Amino acid sequence: MEYNPRLTGYFIAQLNRYESVAMRHNTLLHVQNEWGHVVAINLFVNAPGGFGENDVIIETENAIAPVISGTGLEDYFGYTHDFKGLRNTSSILNGIPFYLRDNRNKRTMHMYRHMILDPILFTKCVRIYVEGAAGRRYHRVLRNFEESSFSFNQTIFDGTMVSVVMFYGSKDPGGITTDKLDYGTPTSTAVHNERYTSNEVDIFEVKTAFENQPNVPFVRQIMSLKVRQRVTHTFKIRKTNVGVILRREYRSLVPNQKAKVEVDGEHAGFWFCPQRAYADDISLRIDDYHIHPRLTVGKDTVVVTFEAITVWESSSIEVISVIL
Repeated sequence: MEYNPRLTGYFIAQLNRYESVAMRHNTLLHVQNEWGHVVAINLFVNAPGGFGENDVIIETENAIAPVISGTGLEDYFGYTHDFKGLRNTSSILNGIPFYLRDNRNKRTMHMYRHMILDPILFTKCVRIYVEGAAGRRYHRVLRNFEESSFSFNQTIFDGTMVSVVMFYGSKDPGGITTDKLDYGTPTSTAVHNERYTSNEVDIFEVKTAFENQPNVPFVRQIMSLKVRQRVTHTFKIRKTNVGVILRREYRSLVPNQKAKVEVDGEHAGFWFCPQRAYADDISLRIDDYHIHPRLTVGKDTVVVTFEAITVWESSSIEVISVIL
């Protein structure tokens, strides 16, 4: 497809500054009733050492859990273990060009990540915030972030932070949920013409929670594909779409899950979910996959096939048609 400025939106750089971040969450970006995509996050932090264990959390649409759930600042920005070995370095897409640690374990850091190749797409709303690690496991947190930036409480360490988030956006929502498949449900299986290439596919029940809301368990049916097993489904989409988002809810006890994606028999890429749970009782996660509009425009249904490259354990697939 040729470039269409209508599908891009306006470029915006949003600056936030927090002089003291004790006992509160820190919102980097909160956009409602708009569509667009986030392309860069910059953080300038002057804070105690424990601040590095805080997480960058990204929520989109009306999900009750993040689509990206952080595991520490250094992980999100593409590094490991307090940026050891690569401090004061940078590259095209990510970097930490300034890192200073004093004798009181206080850190001054500048970090950035440019998501040019993997932007965060949103069709209704998005919120990006830094969440403190302290107390998360013991606090009941059910999110409904569309209501307000202050619709829940977070614990976060003291410090000072400046953020610049860059995104393209435009007014009014740009997407609608057009289908939803729940694995292991006979009615849903029949409606979506769900088919497997093997009779040995496992479907089992679990009671577990999302990592970021550990005291709120859900009962889910899990469809587990082994390597090279395939599942095919038919999904409803809007004929006027300019692309489709597949939102997968999955059990992340098996790390680095990966599957080949086909749409109407044509290769559509690979779906890779790198995160993993550290306990079975908080193993639910959400991840989004974007289908290119050349495979969906003008259609009201698509046949989507997943072929497992690793173990692939899913509980549901939500289909969001991008409508602008």
